[in-house]
Amino acid sequence: MYSKILIIGLVFFVQNAFSQSKFSGYTGWTASKIQAKRISNNYPITPVEESHYTLPILHTFYGAVEYEYDFKMLRFSTGLSFLTLGTNDYFLSPVQTWRTWYTNVPLILGVKFNLPHDIRFIIESGVELGLESGSDINALSQDRGKYLFHVNAVTGIELEWNRFRLGSRLQIGLTTFRNIQETSLSHSAITTYVGYTLWDSQLAKEKRKKRLELKELKRK
Repeated sequence: MYSKILIIGLVFFVQNAFSQSKFSGYTGWTASKIQAKRISNNYPITPVEESHYTLPILHTFYGAVEYEYDFKMLRFSTGLSFLTLGTNDYFLSPVQTWRTWYTNVPLILGVKFNLPHDIRFIIESGVELGLESGSDINALSQDRGKYLFHVNAVTGIELEWNRFRLGSRLQIGLTTFRNIQETSLSHSAITTYVGYTLWDSQLAKEKRKKRLELKELKRK
């Protein structure tokens, strides 16, 4: 019994000795487009229909808060992100911006590389699991209830220096958010962001250690 407790305690100590937890905030912008695909392969999209989906890119605000767990070279991150996807125009409503708002939970695994001057380079990949929280699509709004759940495949890069971040993520919609006749629509986007680490477990440990050392000095 005591040996099991000792082993569990040792594993916990080793994990925490090489791990680091962080809470970070991000802000940036997203450039998104709509991708069209014919549901039936027997009827491919015609050149005229394809021209309908050659739509302007929509630029919108991006915000997120994330929890990150670092273990040696690996990083796992999750949290909440607020994403707006769509297009600046649509052939059924040419004067209307087509935007759909999503609240996402990212599940992302990354690999870190240490560079000179205390800079870290991170390559990451994963998914975003989201819910449609609103839309200003009037045409076809009756379809909205069928496509509330949303999944993005995500891959990206990030530079980290001290508490600051700069990164970019490519997001490809794996789910259909609307069907129009025999055509399914999905999202694609590139998000560029800056971030700041709000809390770092390693820094918190160092500050706590310094406070204890100061208390010991004052006692002496």
